[in-house]
Amino acid sequence: MSARSGVPLDQLRGVIQARMATLSLRGVAREVGMSPSGLQKFVDGSVPYLPTRQKLERWYVREAARGDAEMSAEVASAALDVLLGELSPGRRRDAARRVVREVRAA
Repeated sequence: MSARSGVPLDQLRGVIQARMATLSLRGVAREVGMSPSGLQKFVDGSVPYLPTRQKLERWYVREAARGDAEMSAEVASAALDVLLGELSPGRRRDAARRVVREVRAA
């Protein structure tokens, strides 16, 4: 896990666009917790500020948790980023190793 890699923006855009195919822009924006115009700018290619990216990643993890499919490595990594995101990079790496170790042990 890098210092603040997160989910690739193209992947986030793809998942947002797929969700927008079944729900309106406003509906998806409401789920994410941002304005429709801000979400549209992101879908159109803008690079979000860190707080916006964090909202998008939290939504991504929540959306993945609703699905019936097995959790992918990308979703697990994003979930770890959301869980440990407030820690400093050094502490985040150490905490991530411990969390992964405990999950494996379970």
